Amino acid sequence: MTDDGRRSIRGGWPVKIGELIGPALGSMGPRVWTEARLRKAWVDAVGEQVSSHAHVRRLRGSVLEIFVTSDSWATELTYLAQTLIERLNAELGEGTVTQLVVQRKRRQRSSQGPR
Repeated sequence: MTDDGRRSIRGGWPVKIGELIGPALGSMGPRVWTEARLRKAWVDAVGEQVSSHAHVRRLRGSVLEIFVTSDSWATELTYLAQTLIERLNAELGEGTVTQLVVQRKRRQRSSQGPR
């Protein structure tokens, strides 16, 4: 322990990872902490199957940008946007997400031409 009663990170007893991550993310600012919580809440809101096809890109203000693997997933999530916003805000706080923008992740083109 340090003089002010906090646990010392270096040396001494092992520290739980949760005791390190929370303060570290908190020190980066509330926006980073909110986005980290959002990524977990996204999987809970849509389920494992959907989350394997739809990934959080970023939270810009209160606009959540989602990348999807196909046009059909883009259509489905656009249709469910209001329900998903309500689920996310129930977990994260009202007004955290006000809009959902769904984009299809395009494949990157190879730098080599056709062979």
